[in-house]
Amino acid sequence: MRNLLALAALLFLIVPLRAQKIQFEHGCNYDHDDVGGLLTLNRPSDEARRIVDEILAAAAEVTAPRKYDMNFRLMIADVANARAVEKDGIRYILYNEDFLQQFERNSLTRWAAYSLMAHEIGHHLEKHDFIAKDPALRHRQELEADEFSAQVLARMNATREQALAGIRSFDTDQATATHPPASEREAAIRKAYNEELRRMDAIEAPPETYIELNQRAFTKNRWNLLKGAQVQAVLNEETITIRYRIPQALPGQTVVVCLGSTDDKIYPTARADRTVSGVGEFVLYEPEGSIVWNYNLDRFTKLEVGKGGMLKAMVYDAYDQPRPPSFWKKMSGPTLTGLGAIATGIGIWQYVEGQNIYQVYDDVRNPNDPVYAEESRADRYARANDHNLLGQYLTLGGSLSLIGGVILIIETSNHQKSYLDALCWQNEQFLLEPLLSAPVAGATVVGFRITF
Repeated sequence: MRNLLALAALLFLIVPLRAQKIQFEHGCNYDHDDVGGLLTLNRPSDEARRIVDEILAAAAEVTAPRKYDMNFRLMIADVANARAVEKDGIRYILYNEDFLQQFERNSLTRWAAYSLMAHEIGHHLEKHDFIAKDPALRHRQELEADEFSAQVLARMNATREQALAGIRSFDTDQATATHPPASEREAAIRKAYNEELRRMDAIEAPPETYIELNQRAFTKNRWNLLKGAQVQAVLNEETITIRYRIPQALPGQTVVVCLGSTDDKIYPTARADRTVSGVGEFVLYEPEGSIVWNYNLDRFTKLEVGKGGMLKAMVYDAYDQPRPPSFWKKMSGPTLTGLGAIATGIGIWQYVEGQNIYQVYDDVRNPNDPVYAEESRADRYARANDHNLLGQYLTLGGSLSLIGGVILIIETSNHQKSYLDALCWQNEQFLLEPLLSAPVAGATVVGFRITF
């Protein structure tokens, strides 16, 4: 391994000191086919060299029956992310310095940078043919580079989620002439990562600590598509990763994914990143993914964030998100209650009136009293009957309306409480990246969109 590192250092030393322009025709971009054009090359940064050094050191430890020839130059260029190219028999790794710095912001995206660089290095170490026109061959080469990246990251003690961070950072699921779909690439990374762990005499990934999520978010939140059995929260030294699986397919629909907290002093901020395909609106072809919160960057301790039942994971159908009770729902309960009370009161009055009519003959015993001449006994009893029946109907209907109104008032109150508890704060800014977090009903939540 010492010889390999010395050779890598020698390669860096022979990189030209001055910027140079080179026309490239063939190569590999991590997530798309466009690799041609005239590019200005500059010397790499110390940080990029350090990353490549670490990757090369890990590559030397990969227990595969082959030896690698370190045959490339590392250069800064105006490319989208990272690119493996070849010109006049010289192989290059070109990378965008701004892109690299962006990926260095937190622990998960930092591993994405390692994954991308390892992928491009893998192309060169495997001596891939960038001129090949056969799509099947190009796809196989991409998968080999992905597998190499997974092996290297396993050797660098990355977790499985960290090894997948690179492929999940791009909307790359559509197959092209040179790149297989992201789902196939992710499967290759998973398989290679697990196999490398077994070679390292480790059947499982590094030990994980599971914490309990807030169960009310699953049992009491009427809008949440997630159920507790489909969600796991893993705590490590820097992050909390919430892995979820949506129990039903939502093809062609948009869902909103939220991470919230019941503690207004310990909460996720905009650093809670979506890791399904990056940040923003993307296409997801499998109903599973993860939410990663780097609590270390928010200056919270592992002890603080590890409290069971604090964090809430929520996934909503974009067309069936938490909404407050409508004006009509808020008014219907009191209205029904009021009308029911009035109807019940009138019904009781009608019933009492009917009873009074029945009792007239008991109260007036004199047969010459005018009451006997006003109407026949049969007519009076019929009128009393009508009052009694109307009173019974009004009392029954009014009581039911009164009970229904009270139930509706309670339901509206529970709806409002559930809405405030389940509310996912979101904003158009999330279409670019999760820039905003805001307090809601004593807690703080952050949201972003995923398109299935």
